[in-house]
Amino acid sequence: MLNISPKSGVCQAARGRRAVAIINQILILFFRELKMLLLPLWLIHSAPDHKHFSHRRLTVHYRRRIKLVKAVWLGVAAILLVLPSPAFAVPLCLFSSFLSFSILDEHQ
Repeated sequence: MLNISPKSGVCQAARGRRAVAIINQILILFFRELKMLLLPLWLIHSAPDHKHFSHRRLTVHYRRRIKLVKAVWLGVAAILLVLPSPAFAVPLCLFSSFLSFSILDEHQ
């Protein structure tokens, strides 16, 4: 017969929680090292590198432009839900694509 006292159950639960915490720390370290090995340095650091071509994606100004483009496309989608004519949808989508590229263009 197996006698399990409440005291030993608490101790086993604490050991189990400690083991899970240790495994979590090991996994976090493993994936951090894997990220350092596989990803390029400019993608690991969140600070924009002005020498790299994609530094504009990390700036506040570009993120504002992305929000504006999303608003334009949401407006176009709302208009297309109201007027679902293909003769109206195609030119509107082409114009909104042009407008999106114009907004995101970084040349002034």
